[in-house]
Amino acid sequence: MNDYTEFKLAKDKFVKMIPEFINGKFPSGTTPPEKIIKDFEWLTGKIDVFIVSLSEKEDELNQWRAYGKSIPNYSLAFNKDSLVENAFIISKKEEIIQHIEDYVYESKREPISRILLPCIYDKAEQKKLLKEILEDSYRKVYEKKETSIEFTKYIARKFIFYAPLIKNNDYVDEKEWRIVVLFDEHDQRLLEERNRKEIEENIVKNHTLHSDKLFESKEVKPEKIEFRSNGSYFIPYYKLGFKDNDCIDKVYIGTCPDYDTVYESVEYMLRKNGIGLKRIKDEAIIQKSKLAYRNW
Repeated sequence: MNDYTEFKLAKDKFVKMIPEFINGKFPSGTTPPEKIIKDFEWLTGKIDVFIVSLSEKEDELNQWRAYGKSIPNYSLAFNKDSLVENAFIISKKEEIIQHIEDYVYESKREPISRILLPCIYDKAEQKKLLKEILEDSYRKVYEKKETSIEFTKYIARKFIFYAPLIKNNDYVDEKEWRIVVLFDEHDQRLLEERNRKEIEENIVKNHTLHSDKLFESKEVKPEKIEFRSNGSYFIPYYKLGFKDNDCIDKVYIGTCPDYDTVYESVEYMLRKNGIGLKRIKDEAIIQKSKLAYRNW
């Protein structure tokens, strides 16, 4: 995510909940909360998360002011059903839940996950969601008679899906939805490998022989992750592919000094990319913002 503070908001909330939960569920002294938190932070740091930010609002003044910095600037309106179909996105709640459950608990997933959900602004709803991550993961560990390593893996994997949806209540008016794209390059074996390395390092320090081999880990290379510069540092990004271009309903052009020339350039670009000038409810796909504001 470009703005790490948004991810940190969810992470800080979650980490604060872990000690009380661990002390109330696991036998005293068997599972130190500090160890769970350390491994949780390590695992979440090894999963790449990308988002596409969308809004329910179109041609909104605050959106133009906040994000329309250049001249001219544009706003794209997507057809939700077509976007989901063309970009291979999971959007139905029951399918998203099943997809996450399969990935978290059964390690069944596609190489790249794409889900679409609305952001959560209400603090009570955020707390409820984070608590459910802990409760569901503990329940699964208890059912399968697994260890704290599996518990940590479960909470890290589930958290990483939902964390991008937790947003500061100050931005509730944006009514944001997010496409969450997930690359998981590491799995449980890497955590086990790191723990074994720590044990072997301690053994070597104490001059004790140890013949067991470390767990082998399979390297998984990220697919289609590219980089761009913002002038100060490099930002990783992922190109969201489409089957075709039918998902774009409208292109709004923000206020600018030479609208006619801008309109012609947009029309040419759309036509050359196979989008053309289709009609949406008798309205042209290219529209001028109806708002009376200037940013030049």
